Amino acid sequence: RPHRWLVWSMAAAILMLVCVNVHLMLNDGPAPVQEGYLTLTSVKGSHVVYTLPDSTTVTLNRNSTLEFPVAFNSAERRMRLTGEGFFEVAKDPSRPFIVETDKDINIRVLGTVFNLQSYASDDVVQVALIEGSVEVSKDNGSDFSYLMHPSEKFTCNTSTGEMSVENMVEVNGNEWMFGRIVFSDTPLKEVARQLTNHFDTKVTVADEKLSTIRFSGSFDNHGLEQVLSYIEQVCGLKAEQTSEGVVLKR
Repeated sequence: RPHRWLVWSMAAAILMLVCVNVHLMLNDGPAPVQEGYLTLTSVKGSHVVYTLPDSTTVTLNRNSTLEFPVAFNSAERRMRLTGEGFFEVAKDPSRPFIVETDKDINIRVLGTVFNLQSYASDDVVQVALIEGSVEVSKDNGSDFSYLMHPSEKFTCNTSTGEMSVENMVEVNGNEWMFGRIVFSDTPLKEVARQLTNHFDTKVTVADEKLSTIRFSGSFDNHGLEQVLSYIEQVCGLKAEQTSEGVVLKR
């Protein structure tokens, strides 16, 4: 009898749990499934190469982050980049490839090869197009958009609103992938900005007059001290080390 009573008690408890679960399913329905996201991060001094779910290949520069869904939906392929990345986009006419930045600049393509730079500590967003076509637009309520062509470089200063487009002659925009830095008649202020992002050390120009100086040079796997030494000799400047970084001055 005690054994029979124990069996009946267990059966009653199981039946009660089943009834509760059925009630919850009928009234509340299943819990909504949230789309999962992955975060790809490159640490200081290293690059990361990754293949996205649609077979697109992305190479992240140092100190960069890419957020993307585990699986792209049927309408678009959307992600967010902070830092710098080189994209070789798999062609898919039915699903546009969209890269967002935290500076209200978005990139929209179908299948192409381009480099995008948008560091959190920098006011400049820069797009270099190698193959295909890219549409650059602003996500701030404006109707601005620009359709880029191969060998063009689009630059936008998000703090001043200044935008420019130039043809790339001796550079491709992806030199950093091979440890190279190339400057071709580049304003000194832009040189300082690129050195800051490349070496993760703040480099500034002492005054606006020096910003107009133009500099050309190519460096393969050189350190910051070697690059600064060459700039000093060519431009007649001094690179002074301070507690906040390097300042280029007369």
